[in-house]
Amino acid sequence: MAKIKTKTKTKRRANKVARRKNGQIIKGQVLNPYGRPKLPEVQLLREALVAVGKKKKKSFYTLVAEKAYDDNSVLIAVLRKFAPDLKSIEGIFGTLESSMSDETALAIQKKLKERFGVQ
Repeated sequence: MAKIKTKTKTKRRANKVARRKNGQIIKGQVLNPYGRPKLPEVQLLREALVAVGKKKKKSFYTLVAEKAYDDNSVLIAVLRKFAPDLKSIEGIFGTLESSMSDETALAIQKKLKERFGVQ
């Protein structure tokens, strides 16, 4: 069986934090002055997308949009990522409607139907 290579740990800069004798951190001390470490994989993917986009003279988003027009499965995947699910919206409105008076709920339904043209 081959051994799986693991990532080597990066060296972190020493962060001297003032502590009390019992080990508690003194109020007002910054525990992580350098912020959250960036994800190198995400940065590499962004750089790769930009590089390929320059070669092909198309952005990644343009390519996804073109594929979505050609293939319904791509369109569905894109919509699931960006558009809220109708069932979740109905659930939210159902919860809101149950907590308000009937008159208010009907007025909201009427406004939504007018605005979005739902029959």
